[in-house]
Amino acid sequence: MRTGYVLPTQSFTTADKSGDKRQHYRMRVICPHCQTIYQLRTLEPDAVLVCHRCGTEFGMGEKPEGAQPVDTASLSDTLTPDMFAELRPEDIMMGDQSDLEELPIKPATDDEQDDEDADIEAADIAPDYEASEAGPDADKDADNSAAPSSQYADMDDFDSDHPVASTRSSDEDSHDSPKIIPADHTWWEENAAKPSEPDEASTEDDTETSMPSPPPPRSKARIMPWLLAVVMLIAGSGFWLNHEAWLDDPWLRSVLLNAGIEMEIRDKDWHIDPNSVSATWLEREGGATVLVITGEILNKLQTDLLPPLVHFTLYARDNPDELILERDLIITRPPLMQAIRQAPYSPPPRDDMPITALGKRGFILVLEDLPQNAGNFSLLAKAR
Repeated sequence: MRTGYVLPTQSFTTADKSGDKRQHYRMRVICPHCQTIYQLRTLEPDAVLVCHRCGTEFGMGEKPEGAQPVDTASLSDTLTPDMFAELRPEDIMMGDQSDLEELPIKPATDDEQDDEDADIEAADIAPDYEASEAGPDADKDADNSAAPSSQYADMDDFDSDHPVASTRSSDEDSHDSPKIIPADHTWWEENAAKPSEPDEASTEDDTETSMPSPPPPRSKARIMPWLLAVVMLIAGSGFWLNHEAWLDDPWLRSVLLNAGIEMEIRDKDWHIDPNSVSATWLEREGGATVLVITGEILNKLQTDLLPPLVHFTLYARDNPDELILERDLIITRPPLMQAIRQAPYSPPPRDDMPITALGKRGFILVLEDLPQNAGNFSLLAKAR
C-alpha cells in the first residue's frame, strides 16, 4: 500500500440565511499517485484512503517537504486532531454543522483580503458554490464584519458530509499545482466542456435513430409465371418422351404440315370404312370370273392429299389363317361395267386428284386370275 500525506490545514467561514457566520476547518490529503487533493472533515491516523480517480489505496506515511503528518498537523489552537479523536464514532461519521464550535471572526483588512484573493485560483474552487456578500443593511453587525470572499461556500446548499473547496496556502500557489477535487465529485478537465442537459427534441431524435427500422414490405407473390413455366416444362418433357405417339395424332400432324414442316405421310393418315366395302364375283363372256371390290377411303388429315395405294390380302377358303395372295392396288378412276366384263381387263388411268382435308372418295378394284380356293380378304390403305 502506498503512503500519502496531509497538506497544511485550511479554514473557511460559512454564513446561514440569518447572517450568522461560523468558522470551520478542513484537512487536505493528496494522493501519492495522481496528486489529487481531497478535503476531509475528519481523518484518523490509521485510516486507509482510496483515490476515486486512479483507485490507489494509500495511508499516511513519509511526506515530502512542507507536508505535515496526521498526528502533528497544525490546526487552530481551538481544534486539534486530539479533539477529533475524542468525538464519538457516530459523531465522526454522521457529523452535523452543530458539532463545529463557533469561533469569533476577525475582520480582514483590505491588504489581507487582496492577498487571499490573489492566492486563490478559479480552478481550485468548486463551481457550484459562490461566495455570499453581506449588504450594508444585512444585520446589526454589518459594520463589525467584513463581507466573505469568493472562497467561502454556502453550507445550506449542500449536505454536511460533502467536502468543499477551500483556500490554498501561499507556499503551494503554483500554476502547475494539482487541483482540489471534492471526494464525492468528479471534476472535468479545464478545457473539457461539461455535459449539458439533453433537450427533449434531441432525445426523441436519438430514440428514433436507435430504434431498428422496420423491414421493407414484401412484394406480392406472382405465381402465374411460375405456374406457366412449370406447365410448359412438363408439356415439353412429355412431348419429348412420347414424341412418336404425339406424331401419330392426326391433328398435330395437320398443324405441322400446314405450318410448312415437311413430314412423311403415314399409313395411319388414311382410313377405309369397313361398312362401305363390298365384294362381287362377275362372270365374263369367256366364262372366267373376276372379283370386283368397292368402298370408300377417308383422309384423316386437315390438308389435301393424293389417293393412297390399297394393300389387298387374300386368305384360303378352307384355312382362314393361310395367306395365299398379296397385292398393292392403285386407285383408278371409276371403270365402266363393259370394260370389266371384257377380257383382258384394261383399267382406266390412275386417280391423281387430291382428296380434300377430312374428305372421302370411293374406289373400285378389279382382281383377275384369283385362286380357286380364295376365301376372305382384307384391305389396308398404304401411303404412296
